[in-house]
Amino acid sequence: MEIYLLRHGVTEWNDLYKIQGASDIQLNKDGISMAKQTGEYFDKEGITFDAVYSSPLSRAMNSAKLVSRNDAPVSDARLREMGFGKQEGMSVFAMKEAGDIPFSCFKEEPSKYDEMVKEYDPHAETFVQILARAGEFLKDVIETKEAALEEDGNERRILISGHGALDQALIFIMKKKENIDDFWKGGLLPNCGIDIIKYNPQTGEYTFVKEMEFYYETELFEKAPRLLK
Repeated sequence: MEIYLLRHGVTEWNDLYKIQGASDIQLNKDGISMAKQTGEYFDKEGITFDAVYSSPLSRAMNSAKLVSRNDAPVSDARLREMGFGKQEGMSVFAMKEAGDIPFSCFKEEPSKYDEMVKEYDPHAETFVQILARAGEFLKDVIETKEAALEEDGNERRILISGHGALDQALIFIMKKKENIDDFWKGGLLPNCGIDIIKYNPQTGEYTFVKEMEFYYETELFEKAPRLLK
């Protein structure tokens, strides 16, 4: 199986460095352009998808539709972004400066974030929880003999449209990382960025063919916000 792992295009909250999480924020003009241009590139290269899976949040769903030319991606709640509870809508920079808000250690110390957020907001999600549902998605949807091949025996190509932390959770599992504090090592997919991954159902191994790719104008890439370097 060939997997194209996509992060959604840019939103207004991305540009403002506000935490989105489970908040359903739409793509902005640049985000739509990123996804449209990516879809046009795939059209030109003859790249099509046998199946498309997406987070139910509109920024991921609409990115999936524009990139894949599929008007009805399979919505899977396990692909939604990490829930940040009452941190959602807050400024990344303000939270980092505050120090006593869990997001202040979100990138640097995920294990500490998990400890802090349990007391700060029991409705917020932990890294342990997002890894659990990402792993469940891979086990149920990807890691089956039926998922890997078409009826004629040809390898399937699928698109998964998700979010920054969700995609990183999938990558964490695919790369068989163990230490939760290594969650962000390797970087964060850019908005409308793609990793291309091969999955071998016989061995259960994931092989990363391309990482951090983007298929839209460099100008759009350079102006997009970067939460994690």
